[in-house]
Amino acid sequence: MISSSSQPPWWQSFEARLLLGALLLRLVYLSTILDNPYFNHPITDEALYDLWGQTIAAGEPFIDYPYYDSPLHAFFLGSLYTLFGHDLLMVRLIQIGFGTANVALIYRIAHRLFDPPTAKVAGILAATYLPFLYYEGLLLKESFALFLLNLALLLFLIALTRPTYLAFWSVGLVVGVLALSRVNALALVLAVESGDRSDDVRELVLA
Repeated sequence: MISSSSQPPWWQSFEARLLLGALLLRLVYLSTILDNPYFNHPITDEALYDLWGQTIAAGEPFIDYPYYDSPLHAFFLGSLYTLFGHDLLMVRLIQIGFGTANVALIYRIAHRLFDPPTAKVAGILAATYLPFLYYEGLLLKESFALFLLNLALLLFLIALTRPTYLAFWSVGLVVGVLALSRVNALALVLAVESGDRSDDVRELVLA
C-alpha cells in the first residue's frame, strides 16, 4: 500500500523545474553579452561601483571620487573582488544566482498569499521577465536589492504564521541590510502594523 503522504523529491517538483529553466535562460542571456565592449569596461554608475568595489578590496572603504549612491553593492563587489579577483564574469554569475533565487522567492510568496496556480504563473513571469535578466547582467544594485526585498517579504509572511522573536528579528535584519542599498526600504516597517490583516498584506504586495 502506497502512503498518501508520500511526495516526490523536490528535484521533481514544479519549483525545481522552474528554477532550472530560470537559470538556463539567464546563462543563455549572459552568453549573448560576453562580447559587449562594456562587459569588462563598465561605464557610468557601473564604473563607479566597480571602482568603489576595487577600492574596498584594496582595504580602503572610501574612494577619492564623488559618490552619491548607497554603499551595500560596493561592499558586495569588494567582497567578491577580494575572493575572486577583479573577475566581472564571476560577479555576473553570482548575480544570476541571486536572480534565480529571487524567482523561487516570488513563487513562494505567491504560493502563500494566493493559490498554487497563481504561484506558478508568478514564478514563470519572474523567470522570463527580461528586465530582471538585464539588470542581473549589470554591475548595479537592482538585482541584489530585489532579492533582499523579496526575502524580507517572505520572512515577514512566515513570521505572521509563526510569530516568534527570532522570526521578526530576521525580518528586521534583512530590511536593515536592504536599507543599505535602498534607503526607502525602511518604509516596509509600516507593514508590521497591518500584518494581522491578510488582505492588507496582499494589497501591499500588489502595490
